[in-house]
Amino acid sequence: MMRKDLRSPLQSRALSSELGVVLEADGSAQITMGSSKIVASVVGPTQPKYGRHELFDRASIDVEVELSSSVANNGMDKLQQKKNCESFLKESLATCIELQQFPRLLILFKVLVVSNDGSMLAVALNTCVLALLDAGLPMKFVPNAVSLCSKNTATELFLDPSLEEESEAAANYTFTIKPVPVNNTGNVEGELIVSNCSGNFSMDTVNTAISAAMEASQVAQAMMRSVVEAKVAPTV
Repeated sequence: MMRKDLRSPLQSRALSSELGVVLEADGSAQITMGSSKIVASVVGPTQPKYGRHELFDRASIDVEVELSSSVANNGMDKLQQKKNCESFLKESLATCIELQQFPRLLILFKVLVVSNDGSMLAVALNTCVLALLDAGLPMKFVPNAVSLCSKNTATELFLDPSLEEESEAAANYTFTIKPVPVNNTGNVEGELIVSNCSGNFSMDTVNTAISAAMEASQVAQAMMRSVVEAKVAPTV
């Protein structure tokens, strides 16, 4: 089944990315996925302004999401979209950073959603991860996120859905995935660490979506690797 933009059901949109786009940050990145565009920056570890951010045994994470005035509504008002995105990003990022190396300090992420044409959570998380890699902060692993939506049946899944597809879907899913090496084979499998699901779905539908996300995450992982390698590659 072809989609309105002529993609196959499990085909992502064209992607472009760039590191170091916010000069005053310790690390930053930009990802454009189709018509979705997000810029993320990270500052820290730094001394927090407020006592609630001082944790004696590890660094704390704060995420500030800004939605530009042109960002379309996806069924939630902008405050709901902002809070939902901040919660998903904070939970996902807290799993992968070596926070215990920086007790009582703060790592702050600022995320600007320039335009949203679907899959906002996945694009935002992947942009934040690239910003982390640009900053060189120690990480336990490099996660990535994948968004999908399901139509009227459990087997009809769309990868990297557009905003229109999300609004027409029975359910929407975004999964944060941790790559796990398989013994000494050089192969990598995925481990689900955070999920964000909405709409009408069954566990069978969710499991089908997770399986599709695991396959797609390998493509996202390869993209992140190529972006970082291109930055550190010696210039001739």
